[in-house]
Amino acid sequence: MRWGRNVIMDVLPNVAGWGSVLAAKFDAPGVENEAFFTVGDSSGPAFIQDGTTWRLAGLGAYVDGYYATSAAGPGFVGAIFDVSGLFIGTSAGPWTAISFFNSVRGAFYLTRVSSNVAWIDATIASSSNGSIAPAITQPPASQIVTAGATVTFSVTATGVPAPSYQWRKDAISLPGATSPSLVLPNVQAADAGAYTVLITNPSGSVTSLSALLTVNPAPVPPTITVQPSAQTAIAGTRVSLSVVASSASALTYQWFKDGAPVIGATGATWIIPSAGPSDSGSYTVRLSNDGGVVTSAVAHLTITPASRLINLSVRAQVDVDSAPLILGFVNQGDRAKSVLIRTIGPSLALFGVPSPADDPRLDLFRGQTFVVDNDNWGGTASLAQAFVQVGAFALNADSKDAALSSLVFSDAYTARASAAEGALLVEIYDADTNPEASSRLINLSARYEVRSTDRPLIVGFVIRGDSLKTLLIRGVGPGLAAFNVANLLADPRLTIYAEGGRVLGENDNWIEASSGSDTFRQVGAFPLASGSRDAALRITLPAGAYTAQLTGPSGSSGAALLEVYDLL
Repeated sequence: MRWGRNVIMDVLPNVAGWGSVLAAKFDAPGVENEAFFTVGDSSGPAFIQDGTTWRLAGLGAYVDGYYATSAAGPGFVGAIFDVSGLFIGTSAGPWTAISFFNSVRGAFYLTRVSSNVAWIDATIASSSNGSIAPAITQPPASQIVTAGATVTFSVTATGVPAPSYQWRKDAISLPGATSPSLVLPNVQAADAGAYTVLITNPSGSVTSLSALLTVNPAPVPPTITVQPSAQTAIAGTRVSLSVVASSASALTYQWFKDGAPVIGATGATWIIPSAGPSDSGSYTVRLSNDGGVVTSAVAHLTITPASRLINLSVRAQVDVDSAPLILGFVNQGDRAKSVLIRTIGPSLALFGVPSPADDPRLDLFRGQTFVVDNDNWGGTASLAQAFVQVGAFALNADSKDAALSSLVFSDAYTARASAAEGALLVEIYDADTNPEASSRLINLSARYEVRSTDRPLIVGFVIRGDSLKTLLIRGVGPGLAAFNVANLLADPRLTIYAEGGRVLGENDNWIEASSGSDTFRQVGAFPLASGSRDAALRITLPAGAYTAQLTGPSGSSGAALLEVYDLL
């Protein structure tokens, strides 16, 4: 062993955990120093003492070498050999392999150390082949992803010269996969497997441990199996829009009208309890799950105004012995309705009606409470305008016909028309200017005395709208006994006529199975005794003007009630 100007301090045998240790001391710190060790196989490390500091020169059973340093400053770069190669490092570490050899281990190894880094590098380059076999410092890691994701496997390795890479899947090389990183875009189930990388240079090769790729199925967007359908509905009716879809995960829904979300419409079915004109529009529903979003086809909803009763008229012949002609009506809705009521006498002469009443009077009651009355209408401009609005014929300004306009609320009302003698016409008009108003007349009725077939009770009514209207029409005689009405028409007969006189329906004695007590209850009509001779029929009619006529058998007379109910 030659140490230049350094001296061997000692050989320390049996150092705990290390075995025998060779120690030396620099006697000329701060200058270039070099030394050669020639030692036999040692089971322990070698140390050099720098001043009072011990420096590790080599580790492992087959390491021979030392560490060169200076007492005046940081540790120098040093080098050590072990049985397989050359390593360099500093006192702060780490030791890095710069060359590996395929030599056969012998009994002695020569290690040269210098404090001159450039000199050491030159010596290494001239005394070795400069190649270090690849070594993996960071292997690729296993991953679990969802189909459609991008996966990157990476490996970190050392080696001189820089090694080449070949990625493999399930032991089969992947064409073009020759970088330290393997990028797999949009992975699917077929991409799952074991991935390795073979790292190679002239001194050798190494294969990484397998990195497993697990690809879970991607969530699938919902599939609409039944699209919402277009509908046309009548105002005030219940509308239901529905969609049916399949989904592997929980679904959420949001309905849209004309592109804007409908507040609260977050189910497979959207119900509009009472549709109005503002509900008309184009509807879609957006369905979402973990896999994505789909939107239904457009369903167009058209709300048409409901057909409604807008006019009831009764013409009768009154005399001094007659009771007043009574018309009843019921308004239903959440707001007041404007009605026009007229009692026409003198103006009937203009239509060729013989013996018209000369001075009729009109009184309006809400239940039993008096509301308003009129004797002569007086030619007021507001009433004249109301006549035009509802399509009623005009009256002379100085005529003694009676007319009034009034707001009525959701309740039952009675109009009583009286005159000394003559022909009399009583009319009730729905005078709302908004044809889609929520309030409506749901019941119109007239009570008067019928005399056989020569003086029937004739009621005209008008339906307005685009849809069919189903009505319950009753001719009640015996049934009035429950209300203590005297002189009843014992066997009324009911006939419904279209304009032009065509018979649309008739009934003599009602039959429970055809008219139905349930129908009576539905509209709030008082019950009729089963098997009674009262008349009733249910009929569906388009918009138009109609006449209901109530007569009795020849020679009979008596009080009778004719009712028209809107079945909505």
